[in-house]
Amino acid sequence: MATDWTVPRRAEVCGGCGRAFAPSQPLQVFLYDTPHGYQRQDYCLACSPPAQPTPIARWRTRRSQPDERKPRTFDLQALCHLFEQLQETDQPQAAQFRFLLALLLWRKKILRLERTTTGNGRETWEFIMPHTGQSYQLLRPELDEARLDQLGQQLELVISGGSTEPGLVPGQEQADG
Repeated sequence: MATDWTVPRRAEVCGGCGRAFAPSQPLQVFLYDTPHGYQRQDYCLACSPPAQPTPIARWRTRRSQPDERKPRTFDLQALCHLFEQLQETDQPQAAQFRFLLALLLWRKKILRLERTTTGNGRETWEFIMPHTGQSYQLLRPELDEARLDQLGQQLELVISGGSTEPGLVPGQEQADG
């Protein structure tokens, strides 16, 4: 596994057809672990990556508008607290959301990916919080594109100041419908 865990920046052109991405254009991203660090390949929705090597992660995003490039500020301490709170639940929706939150905290260098292991047909990612030394083992959930989009929207709601109450974990159904 690569020791440099910085995720590379978005490409300006599709890795398949070579066309420039237009503002607001949806694209798919594939992340590869190489001997030289992580490599990111961006593709338009019409193109697919080669079958080999197998990516370690993939997600969908869109090309930002030129005026949208302002960095977002959000309360990382609150996100860490939510990450800790979600450890106490065994609900699948909360585990999915916690994994997505771990990926965000990894990107922000709050968590460090120590290793991934596979056993019993399941992939486990071990993260470490460097400033506390705390270790976290998370099962990588199987998520389809629709669920990833839903979790991404819910994470954006939390980041933008939405509720972080444990009873309102994104993806959980409310009793009153």
